[in-house]
Amino acid sequence: MYNWRYKNYGMLDNFFYVLKLLIKWNKKLLICEVLNILCVITTSILFVYIPKWVVEFIENNAQQTFIKIVVAFMIWGILLIVANFTEKEIRWRLEKSRKKIIVLRVKKTMNWNYDYYQNSEILNLKDRVERATNSSNEGIIGFLSNVRLLLINAAVLMISIYNLIKICGFNVVCIFILSVICIKILNITEKRDTEEYWKKVAPINRKLTYLSFVSKDYIYAKDIRLYSIQKLLEKKQDNISKKSHNVKVNHFNRWIKCNSLLQICIMIQQIFIYSGLFIGIIVNNITISQFTFFWGIIKTFFSSNQTFFFIFTIVKSQLMQINDIHNFLEIDEQNTNKYVMSKEETIKLFNSFKKYDFELENVSFAYTKNSKKIFDNLSMKIKSGCKLAIVGINGMGKSTLVKLIMRLYIPDKGKIKLNGYDIQKFDRNTYYTLFAPMFQNIECFAMDVKNNVAMNNEIDRKKVKSTLKMVNLLNKLNKYKGIDTQLLKKINKEGIELSGGENQKLSFARVAYKDSAKILVLDEPTAAMDIMSELNLYKKFNEIVNGRTSLFITHRLLSVKFCDEIIVIHDGKIIERGTHENLMLAKGKYFQLFDSQAKYYRKKGD
Repeated sequence: MYNWRYKNYGMLDNFFYVLKLLIKWNKKLLICEVLNILCVITTSILFVYIPKWVVEFIENNAQQTFIKIVVAFMIWGILLIVANFTEKEIRWRLEKSRKKIIVLRVKKTMNWNYDYYQNSEILNLKDRVERATNSSNEGIIGFLSNVRLLLINAAVLMISIYNLIKICGFNVVCIFILSVICIKILNITEKRDTEEYWKKVAPINRKLTYLSFVSKDYIYAKDIRLYSIQKLLEKKQDNISKKSHNVKVNHFNRWIKCNSLLQICIMIQQIFIYSGLFIGIIVNNITISQFTFFWGIIKTFFSSNQTFFFIFTIVKSQLMQINDIHNFLEIDEQNTNKYVMSKEETIKLFNSFKKYDFELENVSFAYTKNSKKIFDNLSMKIKSGCKLAIVGINGMGKSTLVKLIMRLYIPDKGKIKLNGYDIQKFDRNTYYTLFAPMFQNIECFAMDVKNNVAMNNEIDRKKVKSTLKMVNLLNKLNKYKGIDTQLLKKINKEGIELSGGENQKLSFARVAYKDSAKILVLDEPTAAMDIMSELNLYKKFNEIVNGRTSLFITHRLLSVKFCDEIIVIHDGKIIERGTHENLMLAKGKYFQLFDSQAKYYRKKGD
């Protein structure tokens, strides 16, 4: 299995990561952000100076001051128009960028390593990233919006402080000290608390999402009703909701304490500032226009100061979400390193192959580091074109073995080779094209039949029909809209529901359609079929296989006699191997399993 670790990227690393994405996706958004910041800062400064000039004009009736006011109002109006225009541009461009992030997130989920779906840490990360990208107020998009406000307020704050130094003198030093204290309080408390909050809430949200899915999905509807487990699900959901509520309440209470400290610091700042202003009035005998200007500066200072610290806490939280997104999008999809072949190299090599021989060398595998090993030093060979049956009782690793061969799982130790090449060295997606699998749990997609069979944008309609006819499913579909019949009602109200056996027939058609595949993997392919459908399908099995390597997993041992070779797996080891006849003569584990099933089909006295 691949090793994955969560990384704590630095604040600057995450900032430049966002900047890099922004430049890549939408350079105009960056231009709009900068233009908007400059316009809002300038209008904020003019908002302080214009009242001062108006009072000066009233006091002195100076024509020069009047011209200054008119020009300032014109500039202010133009800048407001530009600011509003860029604000609208920013909004829709941010939404466009958010959708790109969602596409990347979905693409990453569809392409990452299969074993990641069983890693709770990665699934928790996935949940946090989903919540950070499903809203325009969270994650990268929320960060970009708030960083703009943070920079605006920081600039206005610095200008206000510069002017306040002229008024208050030493008191400004006290303001700076209090500001540093505020930042430290917010940094330490908010970072620690937010990290703890997200770690606790992610697994809770994942459980709630699962219970919500189960309660409304038709697959579970029969069991919920017939076993009357509504109250059980309600109780579980209620218990998890209470945990979620408690976590949120504790987080909110700590936020209240932090915010209260901030308000105390702001109150002390106000005392220093206003005392400095009144001292300045007494000592310097300032004019009404100067007083108006100073009062505007002070109001601007407190407004931008409080907004700055408020947004600062949000930005810090969003930087943690960006760290999650950064980790998520950087997840290695196929253990890429310099020794892995490119897609072109892999295709070229595969085209040169005349056969496809597999060899497992001392393969060991466990689902997690602390769990029991499924295989320990397993070695075996599979010849090209062989029809190999893999049998054994439940939980012995039959399905896991084929998933290792298909590279859905990665061995902890040992190697799996194809024609002498380690399969880990091939481009993964190109390697997948070698296989036509049919898994135990048949999944039909809410699309039409032809897409469910072809599993591709390019569809050969004649080929789809011939494969469906081969598995005796075309006649039923012709009662509807043939291969254009929609499946499932999740998307299309006219979708039909196939039975379990019919779903398996559809899956067989999918395997037969992919005639470019070199290896067929059939995991309990007829478990849901009636005996007649199963017999009819096995009559056409050689036509479907067409000389390709076939890995056949089943509990129905009466149906493996057509295979060239049979292996029996028990406790992660191959304990028997041979043809049906040889294994029956050996009277070992295979004989016991076969005989225990066959006796139900024998007449008494046989």
